[in-house]
Amino acid sequence: MRRLDAGVPSADRGPVGSAAAAGRGERVPRRLAGRARSYGRGVLCFLLGLLALAVYGAPREAERGAEELKSQRAALDRLLATPAAPRVAPPSLQRAVDDETLDEATRRALVDLGRDLFFEPRLSADGSLACASCHDARLAFTDGRALASGMHGRSGRRNTPSVLYTGYLEELFWDGRVRSLEQQAAMPILAPSEMALPDLDTAIERLAADYDGRFRKLFGRAPTPYHLRRALAEFQRSLAFFEAPIDDFLAGDEDALTAEQRAGWELFRGRALCGACHVLGEGYPLATDQQFHNLGVAAREDGFPSLVQRAPRSLNRIVSLTGLDGRALGTALSGLGRFVVTRRSEDLGAFRTPSLRNVALTAPYMHDGSMATLREVVEFYVEGGNPNPHLSEILTPLELDAQEVDQLVAFLSALTDARYEAAAARALAEQEERHRRGAREGVRAEPGKAPGAAAGR
Repeated sequence: MRRLDAGVPSADRGPVGSAAAAGRGERVPRRLAGRARSYGRGVLCFLLGLLALAVYGAPREAERGAEELKSQRAALDRLLATPAAPRVAPPSLQRAVDDETLDEATRRALVDLGRDLFFEPRLSADGSLACASCHDARLAFTDGRALASGMHGRSGRRNTPSVLYTGYLEELFWDGRVRSLEQQAAMPILAPSEMALPDLDTAIERLAADYDGRFRKLFGRAPTPYHLRRALAEFQRSLAFFEAPIDDFLAGDEDALTAEQRAGWELFRGRALCGACHVLGEGYPLATDQQFHNLGVAAREDGFPSLVQRAPRSLNRIVSLTGLDGRALGTALSGLGRFVVTRRSEDLGAFRTPSLRNVALTAPYMHDGSMATLREVVEFYVEGGNPNPHLSEILTPLELDAQEVDQLVAFLSALTDARYEAAAARALAEQEERHRRGAREGVRAEPGKAPGAAAGR
């Protein structure tokens, strides 16, 4: 087995009472003194509560997290076990980064190491979260939440994207702020709103007892932060499944799609204009153009125009990738999308086109998780998105009837890998029931708003 010691970067990166009373030499009134004592007791109880949470709450949270990760790991093992002979990616589909100097045994060992690290809770500050906590194999490596949830339930400002097929993406995250999985791997670990470790050296120290030997065998030296990122990245590159009905159809099996799905396919690549951004065809099965488009979702926010006006001044203060990551995840600047990275006006409110593979399992949708069902997404596009000065020129109102909307939704289910067939069928049935329930109750979400948002969900 070849050691991975070549090409490693060298530096991987007042007293109580009134003044008048005091002037007269009067004693503090008893009722005020009593209030002060009550206030003091309240503060003491609050501090004791925080202490109890730290002593008892964190271990219990970590224990619950460990059980959930165990369940997810078992689910991933089942996914990877079937089918026995998986279809490989088309030769025309190129990995964004591919180290051809690795022999297969070395690559396999690196992937196995990365998989263990992906489920490793010691990569989070309190040991309660791992990468898999937000990228659940059972949900096509998403989390089912509108917005990502990190340490102690802190909510971010963006929906968790799937890590499936990321080995083929040229730019990562919703705004494309990094260009390699090695860069991407470190950022959730260090983000205060996610896993919240102070630095990657802390991660290496925590892992030393159980992982040092494996790192040394692969890299020929004591592990560094780069080695940690390299292993996580290689595991993510291995996550690509190509056993969906659409793959059989594009390979020539016309019976792989139902009649309704074939009608949806014709709409997808024709009048519905889906294929303009979700590029899909023989030799390119990812269903994304890997570009950035303004659909008007972020522009629905009341403060979006003022955000655009103050953005240049706010962004000029960002001097590092870590600072950029913090603005994207933890501030209103998140709604600016690609503009946060490029500072180009044409990128205001633009976000990366996600892959549609296994999309039945990745609800809720859009960069902010504001759309709960595929039908809602299709209807949003039928309306032409949300008008704003930076709306993508591709978007225009469509003349599609209810049956054609049904056909598009049916086609999208054909992008589900065979491993996820049963889970996707359940997910789509739940989405349709939600749609019917909303119709019966006269509830219809505004474009860009999830059903129930008006009720404060």
